[in-house]
Amino acid sequence: MAINVNFEKISDLAKIFIKHNDSFFANKLYQKLKELLSEHPNLKDDDLDLFNKYKNILIQLQFISLNFFEETDWVDLLKNNLNIAFSIEEFDLREKLRSILIFYRDFDIRDNLKKKFLIAVSNCKQLITRGYKIDSMPVKVSEWVNNLIINLGMPPFDLLKKQEYLTNNDFVKILAQEDKQKIRKLLDLYEFLSLSSNTKEGNENVVPMKLDDKFIILDQGNIKELNKELRDEFLFGSGDRFSQKTENFDKLLESDSEGLSPLNNSQIVNNKLEIGGDKNNFKKDNSFYSSLEASLKNYSPASLEYKAIKQELGRLERLTPKGKSKK
Repeated sequence: MAINVNFEKISDLAKIFIKHNDSFFANKLYQKLKELLSEHPNLKDDDLDLFNKYKNILIQLQFISLNFFEETDWVDLLKNNLNIAFSIEEFDLREKLRSILIFYRDFDIRDNLKKKFLIAVSNCKQLITRGYKIDSMPVKVSEWVNNLIINLGMPPFDLLKKQEYLTNNDFVKILAQEDKQKIRKLLDLYEFLSLSSNTKEGNENVVPMKLDDKFIILDQGNIKELNKELRDEFLFGSGDRFSQKTENFDKLLESDSEGLSPLNNSQIVNNKLEIGGDKNNFKKDNSFYSSLEASLKNYSPASLEYKAIKQELGRLERLTPKGKSKK
């Protein structure tokens, strides 16, 4: 394959997999592109611009297919390439990390991973905003993290203060809209990684339930009602999204199509927890249960929130091994 002739084709195919957030095909393309680059070891010296374009595509594909990599790769990407993740249109890095964390049964393991991710983000020296000629203005990810903490304190952030920061902070308000979105993503990511999975606010599990003929989910302590479209997506996935795209993959990369199928992000590899059925079948954690139970006092017994939390508490009770109390 001619590496210079096929850049546009490879780039277009990468955009398809990135747009649809498909980890399986993104990883297939990542592996093929790595193989292609290994066949041209002098590309960096011969054509630095083309080399950097391919490197950028590789990093984007890594973020999309995070579940195919290891912990060291996750930490490295967060520490050295966070701006690329924030630049991917409609890509939610927080949700991608959540999809990894949720496959670990032990909430303490999740918290340990979150801590490592948080350190990586806090130490990221990559430029996230540039071109603003103002003294002492943050430009690196680590500098923006410090600015967040100075203005908002430690998470969980007060909702009103967070909105005030994103609207009226002297540095944020002069940013271009694209850069403002990056700072919003950084703020949300930092808060997400700071909250323990042992609390209802920080727990990654999404619990679907039906109450009073309404389909809802209990998500990080919040009740969300789903309309029919979102309900069907949550229950059944989005269907064969790549029925018209898979042939392009084979033709462009001249690869064997055996074994390729439009898998969704629930595919787990690299010795992580394999889930074939109910992804909510996790071992009940004491502090998580207590946190949910304590939140009941905030709602009326007739409210949707109260009923949803009671239903989840009952589910956790049934998961508790016999002979062990919930507290």
